[in-house]
Amino acid sequence: MNGAADETVKSSAYTLTRIESFDDRSSEAVQRVVGKLSGDAFRFYHAVRAWIEVQALDAVILFNGRMDYNRAAMEACHDMGVTCITHERPLFGHGIILNRNSNCSSLTNIHRINRKYRDKPLTSRQVSIASALGAQRLIGGNPLEWKKYNEHPASAKTWPIAGATRRVLVCPSSKNELLGHPDWETPWRDNTDALDHAVRHGVFSYQDLLIRFHPSWAVPFGVVTAEKCEQHYRSWCESRGVSFIPSDSKVNTKDLIRLADMIVLNGSNTVLEAGMLGKPVVCFGPAPYTHSGAAIDVLSFSDIEHLDFADIVSKDPREIVQNTLRYYYSKAAREPLFIDFVRSRTVTECAFYGGADPSLLERLLSDGGEFEGDSVFADGTEYEDSVIEAFLGNDVAKLEEYASWQWETEASEELKITRRGVFRLIDGIRRLTPKGV
Repeated sequence: MNGAADETVKSSAYTLTRIESFDDRSSEAVQRVVGKLSGDAFRFYHAVRAWIEVQALDAVILFNGRMDYNRAAMEACHDMGVTCITHERPLFGHGIILNRNSNCSSLTNIHRINRKYRDKPLTSRQVSIASALGAQRLIGGNPLEWKKYNEHPASAKTWPIAGATRRVLVCPSSKNELLGHPDWETPWRDNTDALDHAVRHGVFSYQDLLIRFHPSWAVPFGVVTAEKCEQHYRSWCESRGVSFIPSDSKVNTKDLIRLADMIVLNGSNTVLEAGMLGKPVVCFGPAPYTHSGAAIDVLSFSDIEHLDFADIVSKDPREIVQNTLRYYYSKAAREPLFIDFVRSRTVTECAFYGGADPSLLERLLSDGGEFEGDSVFADGTEYEDSVIEAFLGNDVAKLEEYASWQWETEASEELKITRRGVFRLIDGIRRLTPKGV
């Protein structure tokens, strides 16, 4: 294996221990999990190499590519010069995300798509898809998103910090699944370091900040809690006099977004709500929506130093909603492939339809290239304009109409696929377990 087996399983170890800070990467808890996983991963790596050689394989298709054994298989392909395609479920369910010679955390393709389509207006059907997803995010109703938090919240009618003149809502997202991936690297060690740097350069003060701890930190994944995540931010807040809302609070995060002047993220999908409300978002570090215009991209210390609060809060809300709407569509239907032929029924079950073009997969296997699920766009913004007004005006009737729109496949021939017995058993057990963990 080119590189230590320990490196192959670190992403799994970071996830299983739910670490938060840079220093946690070398913690005893992480090293203990690495020690448990690395031996088997090393053996699996060599087993895959032998399999490739004996079968004379030209390519391998595997799930995810990030977690221990799958990562070991991808590394075996890489070291033997064999093409590896990893597949992953899309955020909004339909289609399938395929990455060539990279794992599911890769940002390369979505960033390319963002650059290509951020200035391209949406067609009528594309607007229907994007506005349905946006409205569902704001008022509920999408059963196909893998993880849901802050359900049945308590409303917030006033900003929690009395007398605040600048209301900066910070919604941090845990990055343990992404630590060590080059596409997600930042020049600062921790997100809190970026916040400190912004304060030092006068972007905002500690008294302006309200940190909304991620609701997922209150949810154990199996027997593993997010104590490290909560403690990292709690210690940082208490040492600087920063106001915060604990992860187990039922306060409505969307209400806080509405009350805030600006939102600060570090990769969180909170951009999907904030953007559709026309709120300016600053994102510290790379994210799937980098280069989309849905947020202000902050990728260096210099970028932080050039931020200006007055400029941020004066961003045109119409442009923010428009860019977010286009990002919704890119994430839902341009990044995933075969969106009419792989259709989510639930977060764990799909229906499959005939008629897909297999040459797309053949080309992806043979020479890579640039691929997207949809390359169509409109000539003008006439289909977007009324939707933007509805979201900015909080037209509840319109949002409910958008949210109820059904995104149907344009394929007609559903394939009947029968799972073998052992897999049907696994499927049945999976249906009984919590989703999103």
